[in-house]
Amino acid sequence: MAGAAADRLPVVVPEEGPIPEPMTTTTERGTTLMATAILNERVKSCSDACAQCISACEACARHCIDSAMAEMAECAKLCLDCATLCAACLPLMARGSKYYAELCRLCADACDACASECEKYDDELMRQCAEACRRAADECRRLAA
Repeated sequence: MAGAAADRLPVVVPEEGPIPEPMTTTTERGTTLMATAILNERVKSCSDACAQCISACEACARHCIDSAMAEMAECAKLCLDCATLCAACLPLMARGSKYYAELCRLCADACDACASECEKYDDELMRQCAEACRRAADECRRLAA
């Protein structure tokens, strides 16, 4: 029966004429693949940095809150803002949204502000948070460029 159904399918014969040229040459395709690989590497690097920053900022915010020191309230707020913006960047980068670069620039600014605030304190956890924020800021700017 399968052969009988195949016998009834129409046969399409291409029109006479030149075979169309491919849209890209082999070299262009290789360059496109390389550019895509570089972009994918940058997205992964930025995603990893943002994920580490989220973790560090959440821990630092908790540390600031647990300290019950009023002067650390601003640090806790900046840590939470930074973590929220880093988290928002992840799905936009993953799906190649046209908005990820703009959000990454904003995220980088928030990461820098958070790092600057954390660096004001002589505390190992806050130093680690500042380092994670600086790395995320650098990676976000690199990707957004």
